[in-house]
Amino acid sequence: MGLCVLCGGQLQDWDSQLFAWRDFSYRYLRCEDCRSLLCDPMPPEAMLAELYSAEYAAAFPDTYQIDSPKNAGWVRAKLVARPPATFVDFGCGDGSLLTAAVEVGWKAYGVELDPDVAEQTAVATGCPVLCGSQLNGAVPGDVVHLGDVLEHLPDPASGLRQAVGLLAPGGTLLVQGPLEAGPSLFSSVVRPGRRRQDHAVEMAPYHLIQATAHGQRQLFCRAGLVEQCYQVFEVDWPAPSRLSRTDLPNPRAVALYVLRRVSRGADHLLRLQSSHAARGNRFQYIGSLPPGMRFAG
Repeated sequence: MGLCVLCGGQLQDWDSQLFAWRDFSYRYLRCEDCRSLLCDPMPPEAMLAELYSAEYAAAFPDTYQIDSPKNAGWVRAKLVARPPATFVDFGCGDGSLLTAAVEVGWKAYGVELDPDVAEQTAVATGCPVLCGSQLNGAVPGDVVHLGDVLEHLPDPASGLRQAVGLLAPGGTLLVQGPLEAGPSLFSSVVRPGRRRQDHAVEMAPYHLIQATAHGQRQLFCRAGLVEQCYQVFEVDWPAPSRLSRTDLPNPRAVALYVLRRVSRGADHLLRLQSSHAARGNRFQYIGSLPPGMRFAG
């Protein structure tokens, strides 16, 4: 079965729906220790490159209003609180955070997997966007950010090492992303898990890892990072944040909206009963390397 790429625990069979994308079939296995879900098998490298090409943004049509789960304000606040230096957005996408960093006086550059995406973002923002071997000898960042990146990587430890390798001595790592296998009522209903159909469901394997808070924290710990802060909370995504009249005939939009509201209430009550209940579908992490430690990306 193999080992969990987050915590190193043993993977086990799970009554998971079978999925397919083109000629690739996969399911999810669950880690016995951290309870995270992992895509099995992992897609080949060529398929991943195709998945995250310049057409990636067009793969999600806006049939109803879904707010981005990324918290750009959180990153901006951390930058404003420090003297301007060098900011690195690892997995910068459209480059909106690069532009925000420059606006508050920081030098900024991005990192992207796909060369076409890197070129488009560099043109749009005026900031360098590095890809592949261009990372060799890159200027270290005083703040390095990974926003919704690790769940897309078949080997998140390797991606994390690359990002941490760009940290300047004394630098800060900011990470945010989803916790889709965490103990949330909403996630337990909608996650790609319990078998519902006998045939394979057509779905591209965008999220290779459905993490829990425990699994995610173990990944950072195993990388040798020192945790400064770790927060778990809940956002509307992938449910609509609001409904308009035009959304009402859409049963999926209405069902997700109602489920998210019920989930928020239930999870809030459970958090009140136990201060140790890390319930929610998002995390924010702040970490650094131990003093004097620096490793190449």
